[in-house]
Amino acid sequence: MWKGLSGGRMAAVDSRLYRLLRSRTRPTTVIIHLGTNDIFTSPLKDLKNRIEENLKSIRKMLPDTRIIWSDIITRLFYYGEKSKGSGIKCKNQANKFAHKIIKGLTNAHYVCHGDWISSRQLPSRYDPFRRDGIHMSDNVGNVKFRERLGQALVFFNRHPEALKFPPE
Repeated sequence: MWKGLSGGRMAAVDSRLYRLLRSRTRPTTVIIHLGTNDIFTSPLKDLKNRIEENLKSIRKMLPDTRIIWSDIITRLFYYGEKSKGSGIKCKNQANKFAHKIIKGLTNAHYVCHGDWISSRQLPSRYDPFRRDGIHMSDNVGNVKFRERLGQALVFFNRHPEALKFPPE
């Protein structure tokens, strides 16, 4: 099952998941890829609280489902960023916090994306971003992102005890 929500925010996770669970069978795996749109809409402390609440709520709703946190991806810039680099710093802190929560859950993993998608040194047809510098391009960014998640799913199926993809 794939249910994406463009522009999604951490606050909407529970209600969206409840609606899906009423009309669909329980998934074997849930991938959570949220947080980028929340980075500067509230203080980092609130974002961390939402991450923890959402991950623990999902575990409670779906005790037998594999949970995978997909790290917040580096953007070229973030709305609300007051100084250069503050978005990346906030993203890194939120991801590190999510990793800590994932470590405390059963049947849970995380996918690190690093900065593989944040390069602007390529010709435009290979650019991982759309012109807005925020959204991934359909022909490069989204393709690479889906490939990365696919690789992670295969890895976690082969190594269910692993916590992180890619492994170190």
